[in-house]
Amino acid sequence: MVFWSIPDVSSEYLLALLQGQLKRSREAWRLVQSRPNIEEGQLETPEELAQRVEETTTLRLAVVGS
Repeated sequence: MVFWSIPDVSSEYLLALLQGQLKRSREAWRLVQSRPNIEEGQLETPEELAQRVEETTTLRLAVVGS
């Protein structure tokens, strides 16, 4: 018989962890969706999207100290 050395935690704690992961996943999904370019009246190009994602990633890594 295998025993896991996992601490007992409440259901509320686990639910909060799952909700936090869901929120982060939604934010990541929203980041990589093309946004409308108001000046041109169309969605941003794949190149513009890649540049925006790279800039956002660079800023986030600078904030967390990586």
